[in-house]
Amino acid sequence: MICNQCGAVTSIEGQRFCAKCGAQLPEEVPAASKTQSGSVPPFCGQCGAKTAIEGQIYCLKCGAKLIPAQSTARAVPSAAAQPMPVQPNVQPQPVTVQSVPVPSTQPQPQPQFQAAPQYAQPQPQYIYVQSQPTPAFTPKGYIKTSRDNTLRLIAAILDIVYCSICGLIGLASLLQVSAGSLFLICLAWMIPMTLYGWKISTGEKPNTTTFAVCTLLFLNLISGILLLVSDKDA
Repeated sequence: MICNQCGAVTSIEGQRFCAKCGAQLPEEVPAASKTQSGSVPPFCGQCGAKTAIEGQIYCLKCGAKLIPAQSTARAVPSAAAQPMPVQPNVQPQPVTVQSVPVPSTQPQPQPQFQAAPQYAQPQPQYIYVQSQPTPAFTPKGYIKTSRDNTLRLIAAILDIVYCSICGLIGLASLLQVSAGSLFLICLAWMIPMTLYGWKISTGEKPNTTTFAVCTLLFLNLISGILLLVSDKDA
């Protein structure tokens, strides 16, 4: 007997399992059944493989059971002897054809779109302003430039303010003879120097280095510095 799984040949009588792979062996067919079944067909009815072993029952390639030639020959007339079923007479039903509406091929009018109105963009308006020319400085007396005029005018204003403060302090402190008399004595030279500084700012008197130094020492520090920075007159 040959194992269907691995193809090993069994030599022990009555063996039910394969000694190589452990698969269950097919049952043996008694000799009486072999004689009744007839000769083995030369080819397998399932896969067409050739049968080369005498008394072979199953196909070695696909494992299908082989059908003897006598059994197949007997099965053919039995199948032909069976009566064919009678089909009922079916009358054809009338077919109704429904008409399908065909869409018209006339071109549909296309919608017309109106163009959006175009608005003119406002043009920017520019206003041209003519700049007024800076009036030229007119020299007056000893003053030749606008810079000298500004410096001398500021020095004169500071002299007036400082002289007024000293006079007010001197009048307010008359009760204290020592302090009040000191401020009043200072006014003796501060007032004439203030009047001369005002005339310098108007261009009536020249600006000299000597007067600028005296203003720096005896009248006002800031006024003296402004007169020194200003141009000196001959």
